[in-house]
Amino acid sequence: CFDCRYLPVNAALHQRTIRPSLGGSTLNESSLSNARVPPVSRVMIGSAQDIRVLCASVAIEGTLMAIRNFCGAKPTIDSSAFIDPTALIIGDVDIGAEVFVLPYVVIRGDVNTINIGAACNIQDGSVLHVNSDSRFAPGGAPLDIGAEITIGHKVLLHGCRIDDHCLIGMGSTVMDRAIIEHDVILGAGSLVTPGKQLLSGFLYAGSPVRQIRPLTDKDIGYIDWSYKHYRKLKEQHRGLA
Repeated sequence: CFDCRYLPVNAALHQRTIRPSLGGSTLNESSLSNARVPPVSRVMIGSAQDIRVLCASVAIEGTLMAIRNFCGAKPTIDSSAFIDPTALIIGDVDIGAEVFVLPYVVIRGDVNTINIGAACNIQDGSVLHVNSDSRFAPGGAPLDIGAEITIGHKVLLHGCRIDDHCLIGMGSTVMDRAIIEHDVILGAGSLVTPGKQLLSGFLYAGSPVRQIRPLTDKDIGYIDWSYKHYRKLKEQHRGLA
């Protein structure tokens, strides 16, 4: 039930300042006028129509989906990507083609850079952050994510590198300057400690992580299926928003 729940809405909603959305859809005067949105700074969700309009407010600057500049650094998001309206993206973040960012993901590029390659999916509740330049970590640690990667629910990636065509299992943590080479599956709940390198072609699991066995053709096929599945699912979510 969504009655009596409130969401903050920018004044731009009431001024009907229409902009193209990052998800591809747009709002128009008709959809706004039919939305029963009162001219106040907070809106009570009272119907499925209200929910659809509020989710689509990704098309309006400064509303539900938080995409923030930080000290002059602005997120860059390919037009074919879809970002769920509940996600938070801050600072020096580059998101490539066909990327799908699911609900409640935080991608915070405030003290270093984050790059996410094509056709990745970053699933619900995951946190992506970086390390700053300091005497403890000279140069800091950016976060570099290759292409065709599935990042499962509630994964923490911090200042690491993940090469193409990998699957990162739910609840895993990958720490600063760790490297995961291409074609790796990381089992759910794994911990990859700082500076650890996982070699291509293996299944890894555990806390701390250890090499389990070589990947089979079926494993490689599953990595392939997973990113393609989420690429299709992205378009279904885009339609709902």
